[in-house]
This record gives sequence, C-alpha cells and structure tokens, in this order.
Amino acid sequence: MKNCPNCSAEILDNFDVCWNYNFSLSENKIIEIKNSQEKEAREIDCLRCKIPMVYTGL
Repeated sequence: MKNCPNCSAEILDNFDVCWNYNFSLSENKIIEIKNSQEKEAREIDCLRCKIPMVYTGL
C-alpha cells in the first residue's frame, strides 16, 4: 500500500491515482478530469490498461 501525499489516503500498489482528489503519483499533481454536461462526451481511459472506456449512462 502507498499513501497519497496530498491527503494521506491509502492507495493500492497497482494504482497511481488517489481517488479522493485525482492526485497522480506518477505526475505528482492533481489531474484534471474532463467533465462535460453531455453524457456522450465523457472520455476516460482505464487506469490499469489505458484502454478508452465507454460511458453507458448507468
């Protein structure tokens, strides 16, 4: 387990981002996540395998 330097939350070893504040351990900064009002415009990649994920609206 790792700890987030921003909020001290525990992070699993296979993750590089703190879910509390989107703090990236590899980039050492808070990551801006695209947040759009349109559900179809949401884009995010899988944190483990970097494959683009598709928003299903659920």
